[in-house]
Amino acid sequence: MSAELPFPPSNAWMLATLGVRPSAGRNGLGSAIIKTGLREISGMGSVVALETSDESATTRTRELDS
Repeated sequence: MSAELPFPPSNAWMLATLGVRPSAGRNGLGSAIIKTGLREISGMGSVVALETSDESATTRTRELDS
C-alpha cells in the first residue's frame, strides 16, 4: 500500500538534502544557508516544498522562515 503525495506547485523549490561537516555543526551554518535560500525564494515569489519523515523538521523550517 502506498500513499499518494500531492505535487508541489509548479513554482516550488525543493531541498533534498542539506548537511554540514560534523566539525562545523552546531554553529548555525546550516540554518544560515536555509535562511538565505528561503529569503531568496520568497523574493522571487516562489514557495518551498518540504518533504520529510521527521515532523520536527517542519517546525524548525517554519521557525527559520520567520
